[in-house]
Amino acid sequence: MSQEFQHSEASSNTELGTVDLLQQLKSGMLNAKQLKPAVRQQVVAALMDDGYSTSDMAKILMTSDRTIERDRKVLRESTVLNNHPDLLPQMAGRIQQEAELCMQRIRRATRGKEVSAAVKVEGERCCYQMVSDLLQRLQSLGYLPTAKQQVEAELVHHTGNIADYEELLLESTRLLGVASDSESASAQQDQLQQIADEVKRAKMQEALIAIETEIHVEQSTSDNEEEGEIRE
Repeated sequence: MSQEFQHSEASSNTELGTVDLLQQLKSGMLNAKQLKPAVRQQVVAALMDDGYSTSDMAKILMTSDRTIERDRKVLRESTVLNNHPDLLPQMAGRIQQEAELCMQRIRRATRGKEVSAAVKVEGERCCYQMVSDLLQRLQSLGYLPTAKQQVEAELVHHTGNIADYEELLLESTRLLGVASDSESASAQQDQLQQIADEVKRAKMQEALIAIETEIHVEQSTSDNEEEGEIRE
């Protein structure tokens, strides 16, 4: 094969499909060394999908392992997703569309009279599983609320802003006094007393953490001053 013919093939091989490129490379009709980088990367992508190792691809394409690794890096970088605001809704819509298409194919395939009842039941089970998976995926992407989010929303709706320690303690004390006036409210008194104790413990814990932080800061400052005196 002349160099002129090889050069002509190399300049026009960008129009060939990957299957044609591989066939011509294997038959010797195309010289791998004449491939342009973009075309070589096209072949590398196909060989990667078929499970070829870097060394095997280097032999097929008559190049070095380093060149193949560089091509693989270019291919990885070409598939990087940028954090674009439109990407999330686009992917969510694609997931939903793919799920609907899959369910349509399953139901179309199991619609025939020759299909057994067991296969039809399994097809419907797969469709149900797809819907369940789709709901979970949309929840994870923030398009549908989870049960926890619904509960938190209800709490915020009914209680408004959460009060601070002092307000909680005053309210629990007030309710404890109201409950003490009732002879049949012993259970409520015990519950309110427990709540008041929890509020006090939480406030005490916060105070202890603040004191501990101040002690650490003072110790750190003292240690730094001592180190400075020693250096001097």
